[in-house]
Amino acid sequence: MAYNRAMLSAGRTVNVGKRVLVRRTLHAFALLMLLLSALAGCKSSTITPAASTGTRTSTPTTQTTKTAAHTESAAPSIQAPSATALSVPEAGATASPMPTADISATPASAPPATAQPSPQDGATPEATVAPTTEPTTEPTAEPEGVSAWWDEISINTYGYDAALFTDATLPYPQLDHTLVTPPEMRVYRVLHLTNSVIELTFMPDLGGRLYQIRFLPTGQELLYNNTVIKPSHWGPAEQGWWLAAGGIEWCLPVEEHGYLSAEAWEASLSMSADGSATVTLYNIEKTRNIQVTVQVRLRPGSSAVQVRSTLYNPNAETKSLQYWINAMLSPGADSVSNGLRFVVPSSSVLVHSSGDANLPTAGAVMPWPFYDGRDLSYYSSWQNWLGFFGYNMEASFSAVYDEFTQIGMVRAYPADIARGVKFFGPGSEFPEVGDYTDDGSKYVEMWGGLTPTFWDYAELAPGASVSWEETWWVTAGGGTPVAANAELALAAQREGDALAIGLMAADPGAWRIRISSGSEQLVDQIVQVSPQAAYRERYPLAAALGGHKLFIEVLDANDQAVLSYTLT
Repeated sequence: MAYNRAMLSAGRTVNVGKRVLVRRTLHAFALLMLLLSALAGCKSSTITPAASTGTRTSTPTTQTTKTAAHTESAAPSIQAPSATALSVPEAGATASPMPTADISATPASAPPATAQPSPQDGATPEATVAPTTEPTTEPTAEPEGVSAWWDEISINTYGYDAALFTDATLPYPQLDHTLVTPPEMRVYRVLHLTNSVIELTFMPDLGGRLYQIRFLPTGQELLYNNTVIKPSHWGPAEQGWWLAAGGIEWCLPVEEHGYLSAEAWEASLSMSADGSATVTLYNIEKTRNIQVTVQVRLRPGSSAVQVRSTLYNPNAETKSLQYWINAMLSPGADSVSNGLRFVVPSSSVLVHSSGDANLPTAGAVMPWPFYDGRDLSYYSSWQNWLGFFGYNMEASFSAVYDEFTQIGMVRAYPADIARGVKFFGPGSEFPEVGDYTDDGSKYVEMWGGLTPTFWDYAELAPGASVSWEETWWVTAGGGTPVAANAELALAAQREGDALAIGLMAADPGAWRIRISSGSEQLVDQIVQVSPQAAYRERYPLAAALGGHKLFIEVLDANDQAVLSYTLT
């Protein structure tokens, strides 16, 4: 689906129609390597991207964010084996700094995340597994700096330009679908950023979108890329069209995909002394004269993409608007697979729309993930399209993970500002695939927004701005997360008489895993985790443990809790 970037060089284009065979070959090879690594009990080495002859700039590291610990309650014992690791410049304008001010939105802010109850105070637990003094694997060398270069790609594109028109009702083009002509190859300029773990590809002239994220150790791609650029009938009703080109798009000032997802954005590149690189994307929304700046930062050796969004109102009057980030995903495959899982830390969701007559209609609150005997966290259970908001989130993250391709993506965000969480996907019986593509491929959408739903608008006061940073990062080889933040993702589930654990990290590091049941500490172990090598272990449970709750805590090198989860 996405073009083979190892073939790219400056001034050279790649026919997207040849991408599928290359990608499927890479995918099959990647899964074979993961299986061999698991059988051998070893981790894979860091793989650097294939060299390109295009012009690159590079430089020589990281910072992390901590979240508060959660805690839990009582019961018996677990037997733990030793740990094993599973491998698995072209310039543009930038916006000047803007004054920051508070904004208000309707309705009031989303409820805070709920903390887990604490274990019994005063207890002195005895560990079944003694703390290890050294990480289970050797730390990796200092990562090299991020590289960047401009290039071009060719994509089969329908002739929609001549069918566009504007009138007095809207400064953005509308589309006469009857005048759209058959597809022809069109060249698009792209900007690449790469470190030793992931490669980012931007397409500034088509919505400023982050077009692709490729996980270099396996060659797998996270974002859906349509094999053809084809105008659909979706999008804002007043425009009447939208391009399901794929990637991550920046959507404003109205609900859904907004007006700017097919507009050209100004793009500039900056390199930092710590080896990181930042792409700054800039636009001025014409209906409200709102200045939007999106800064996308990549650090050396990290699978995390840091996205800072800034909206500034230079007008003399308050402006009402929405802003959403929409990621179109098909992790590790050309089309979303039935192995995909949705991770929404909430007991209920708010339905936006549905084509499934067996599910609640728009505006209804629906239990999550189980409804009428179906586990909706599995994409395979979706019959027709479904869109819903995570309006009552219990933690500040959402995620997808494909259990077939063993790769996924986490979004970690500041819930006090970015209050919107949304998912959408066409299910197995979706009838309108041909409206946006010619090859029958499908994708799912993971959204993050300034407002809680598409039915809410934020108010930006005169001279005010709002700015926040969220992290989108690649998870691989560790399983479907039950808890995550900007640094770590934890997979945990009971498997018969055992506890299966997976720990994935956005950056290399040593982490202490503690597992307890009530006042009894069961596991205390230091493990080394990197984006290329998730930690996985299966701990046999003592028969006396039964159905008691397990409290899992991950701590950093300073013994500060970074992530925790209670498994019931």
